[in-house]
Amino acid sequence: MPMVLIAPALFLALICAAHAMGVIPGFVPIAYICLSLITFAAYAYDKSAAQRGRWRLSERSLLVLDLAGGWPGGCAAQQIMKHKTSKHSYQLRFWTVAAVNAALLVLRPMPI
Repeated sequence: MPMVLIAPALFLALICAAHAMGVIPGFVPIAYICLSLITFAAYAYDKSAAQRGRWRLSERSLLVLDLAGGWPGGCAAQQIMKHKTSKHSYQLRFWTVAAVNAALLVLRPMPI
């Protein structure tokens, strides 16, 4: 496994473990997995469109999907398809969005 895929794999494992321990509700891991699949598909579409010279998704659209919780799938798609990996400005924004998403999950209000 490429080193860069360790972060999203570990993140998904941790949220599944957090659910198993009763820290977060079951919909959270399911939402992350579903959003990751949708985001992976969006990156695949964009890569295919780029190769064919067709209409593409905006970087903003991809980053919104990442921010919504699809960043583990976005990270996997980038590495598997070698899409957006050499664009350093995008990588900076991507990892910032991933960190913000994870921070929002961790800093959410806790039930008393």
